[in-house]
Amino acid sequence: MKAAVYHGSRDVRVESVPEPPALGPEEILLRVDRAGICGTDAGEYLYGPKQLPIERRHHASGHEGPLIIGHEIFGTIDAVGSNVEHLHVGDRIVPGAGMWCGGCDWCKAGKTNLCESYYTLGLQANGGLAELVNVPARMCQIVPQDCTDLSAAVAQPLAVALHAVRRGRVEAGSSVAIIGVGGIGFLLLAGALSHGAKPIVAVDVDPDRLARADAYGASGSINP
Repeated sequence: MKAAVYHGSRDVRVESVPEPPALGPEEILLRVDRAGICGTDAGEYLYGPKQLPIERRHHASGHEGPLIIGHEIFGTIDAVGSNVEHLHVGDRIVPGAGMWCGGCDWCKAGKTNLCESYYTLGLQANGGLAELVNVPARMCQIVPQDCTDLSAAVAQPLAVALHAVRRGRVEAGSSVAIIGVGGIGFLLLAGALSHGAKPIVAVDVDPDRLARADAYGASGSINP
């Protein structure tokens, strides 16, 4: 299959690579239909490797060496592991990208992002800028039928933005400042607007980003 493989700084190659190994009992095989490129991917390309275990084995994923990048992905299930019951071949799904163990103290406290064995597809394990990828079933969500493939591809960064809106307790009438209106910042603007926040002030050093934020519905903008 074809995949985008990270070898080092400014060295990403579209190569023919082996298909994913045999599925584990708790995994699904995803045929990737859409994939986004995150700011983290761009940073790793320009300045890395920072997070990618190219030269040293990752303690949780076990990966070491060139790695298939991509963690903002959407696709259709081609096969399911023997213990997977809630997902089926043909389901349209998005994975959450970050994997947790479920047994450490952080996981038991509900803070799975701080898991002692945390890793991310496309950063510490082979990801989704490929035709096929094995994905832990528990990080997957079924995509509603009325959601387009293209929209589903931004589900992961949208989830990050909506999580911030909820953690920030944004509600109708809240005053909000969004510092940085790039990809996720713009989704934060959409989330704040959907919650009825006002005023919403966009802050950025890029005039084009500020113009887009103003056009989308920000109450005002500041270029510091």
